[in-house]
Amino acid sequence: MTDKMNFATTQEAYLTGKRESDEHYRAILAMYKVQTIALEAKHAEEIEVFRIEAKLELIEDLIHLEALKVEKAKLEADLKVAQAKVGDFRFHEIDW
Repeated sequence: MTDKMNFATTQEAYLTGKRESDEHYRAILAMYKVQTIALEAKHAEEIEVFRIEAKLELIEDLIHLEALKVEKAKLEADLKVAQAKVGDFRFHEIDW
């Protein structure tokens, strides 16, 4: 830094200060660039996680729907069998 430096001219002091400020802010910008690249990479990974989670959720829903279709078909078959049994059931009514 320029603390307690002796400069021959104000121009020299100005140029030294400008150079050090430029270096300082370039270093800050470089750190932000590294941080931004890391955040973008993290964001891309988060998007991938959310994409996979959404696919899994969709698959679980589809599996659930398929299981319901199978259960519905089974219940419809059971209903037909039960209706056939009821239709075949005969009894004599007592005439009082």
